[in-house]
Amino acid sequence: MAFFVYLIIDEVGYIGWSVVVIFGVSLAIQSWIDRVFENTNLKRMAISDKRGRKINEIISGVKVIKFTAWERVMNRLTKSFRMEEGSQILKAFTLYNLSHSISTMIPTILALVVFSLYNKINEEQLGVSTIYELINLFNASLTPIRYYIMGATARSDSQAASKRIATLIQLEE
Repeated sequence: MAFFVYLIIDEVGYIGWSVVVIFGVSLAIQSWIDRVFENTNLKRMAISDKRGRKINEIISGVKVIKFTAWERVMNRLTKSFRMEEGSQILKAFTLYNLSHSISTMIPTILALVVFSLYNKINEEQLGVSTIYELINLFNASLTPIRYYIMGATARSDSQAASKRIATLIQLEE
């Protein structure tokens, strides 16, 4: 990432430092989204565990449930767990896609900011070859950001899974 910033600063001068600011802001937003995603994932896993335990209870007591005609009650209970779990899954996917959308917009935002600042401050336009080189640098800088998102998502998944495993290990049989 530092290499891309160096090349951009080499092309447009001190205006290239705006790239550092935009990267910093986008990483802060990505980190916040990652924390919310991790909390959502933990909630989803807790709901999934509750639903699994309840279904296990239903299966083990199916004779009693049939005998006392509690099928509808148990069906409603299972549906409520599934709806709650589904809303957490939807929230997690929304956050994940928001994160990817932000990272995809970064090269466009960088281009708009750098080009407009350069035109305003220097009162001249960039050459076509410089613009082409900068756009390629902006697009190439997207790769480390995508790797950061993938790593942050994998980290939050593994943390949620390790907390879930720790909880299961501590349960008494």
